[in-house]
Amino acid sequence: MPKLIFKGVEIEEIKEMSTKLVDTLSGLTNAPRNVFTLECVESAFVYDGEIVKPAPVIEVKWIERGQIVKDQVANAIDQALRAKGYEHVEIIFTELKKGDYYINAKVY
Repeated sequence: MPKLIFKGVEIEEIKEMSTKLVDTLSGLTNAPRNVFTLECVESAFVYDGEIVKPAPVIEVKWIERGQIVKDQVANAIDQALRAKGYEHVEIIFTELKKGDYYINAKVY
C-alpha cells in the first residue's frame, strides 16, 4: 500500500515509468519502495458505439497522508504520464482509514 491502478495506459508505458515513479512516490510518502503496487487494468472504453482511446485514469488506494502529500503524489503521477505524451490525466484517491487494510490477517 499504496496501490496505483492504471486504466487507459499501456502496460509497456507503465513498465518504463515504474522505477522512477516509485522512487519519487516513496520519497514523497516516506514509504519503502516495496509497499507500492502498480496494476495495469486493460479495458475497452466505448463512446457513441465506438472503441476509443481514453484519457488515463489512475486510482490511488492508500492510507490517508494529508492534502499536501496527496497534492505532491498527484503531481508526480501527472508528470510521469505527461512525459509519455498524455495531455489529460485523471487521478482518483481512495483513502483507507488505519485499520482498514490487512496483510495476512494482520492490520497494516
